[in-house]
Amino acid sequence: MDDTMRQFLLEADERSTANFDKATLTLAGGGLGVSLTFLKDIASKPPSGAWLLFTAWFCWVLSVTLVLLSQHTSHQSLRLYLQENPANRWHELTRWLNWCAPAFFIVGTVAMVIFASLNF
Repeated sequence: MDDTMRQFLLEADERSTANFDKATLTLAGGGLGVSLTFLKDIASKPPSGAWLLFTAWFCWVLSVTLVLLSQHTSHQSLRLYLQENPANRWHELTRWLNWCAPAFFIVGTVAMVIFASLNF
């Protein structure tokens, strides 16, 4: 693979990762807002399965937190990589955070869907 193609692929990977992080933040934040509206205006009083709502909120807040942490760990990893230390703990931690953030978002979404179905 020539240097031009490699550079293009690296830039495409960077844009893709940034867009994925933005999407996770937007969706988790939006989920929190929608769930508050649902709870206030639509859900039965008192709501059934409140633990599901709290689970959704917890997972979405955790998802946002993990995305923010992954931004920091990615930055630290890049600094070490530029110092010619490509195998470092920040890289592995960033990979782990990048898998956990969407997983918690999905768990939160499933919990919210179940909560909504119980209270609609």
